[in-house]
Amino acid sequence: MKVEKLPVTAYDIVSYFAPGALLILYCGYGFHAKPLSQLATIEELNTMVFLTLVFLFVVASYVIGHAIALLAAFTLERLSLGFTDYPSKYLADDEAAFQYAPGKWGKSVCDYVCRNLKKKRFDVFFWLIGLLCLPFSILLLAITVFRLWGYLIKSEEKTTIELLDERFYARFKKDRKAEGLSRRWFVLIEYYVFYRSERGAQRMYNYLNLYGFCRNAAMSFYAGTILLIISWMWVGPSVHKGLFIVLSLVCALMLFLGFIKFFRRYSHEAIIAFVVMEDDQKLSLGNSGA
Repeated sequence: MKVEKLPVTAYDIVSYFAPGALLILYCGYGFHAKPLSQLATIEELNTMVFLTLVFLFVVASYVIGHAIALLAAFTLERLSLGFTDYPSKYLADDEAAFQYAPGKWGKSVCDYVCRNLKKKRFDVFFWLIGLLCLPFSILLLAITVFRLWGYLIKSEEKTTIELLDERFYARFKKDRKAEGLSRRWFVLIEYYVFYRSERGAQRMYNYLNLYGFCRNAAMSFYAGTILLIISWMWVGPSVHKGLFIVLSLVCALMLFLGFIKFFRRYSHEAIIAFVVMEDDQKLSLGNSGA
């Protein structure tokens, strides 16, 4: 896949700038000193001043967006991994025997999640994250109790896993589950697809944008919710502020579920692209024939 050397990519806009700008707007809404109707209008601003403010807003949004992305990676992503582990684990590893499809919920789904949580029982940082992100923890526990994981995650089909193992051995001369590879097998096929399949890389990049945006936007909405609660207690309560608190929290939770779903889709696309790609030998024969 050709990578253009552009200063700004789609990922920068949707995953960094948008969540950062959203949080700045939350701060402005929750802590402005006077009603918005009394603030200076655009027409009252000097053109140079206005352009300077726009530039500072864009830069601040992008920088804050990076901070939000780091915070989301250390909190929301780690929280979800504590319940489900990495998508490559339940997609194509030993747990692939559990079919996470609607209508096949069964006991195995809860057992899988409980085993993952059991591994975290001595991880103080994980439980601290669960406490700080309590609404998300409650949501994941509810999904587990009511066996709703089938709507978010599922394993690959048996045939796909068999083809994956065959392709992996043919291309790397190693078994996918060989000692020392562990989780590294997915990293290998991820880069293999990126460098050798333009169409596969484009589809993966689309899901990378989607899950990055959902994760970071969920954290931005959650941070905004906390800011509005602080504003409620400090500046004063209001009906519309209470509605924004509820809506912000709902948006954060829904985007968090979107992150889990698209995180799986990203890994799924990498596996499928790796399986359906033509072998190197066939590619070279095709090129020589052309």
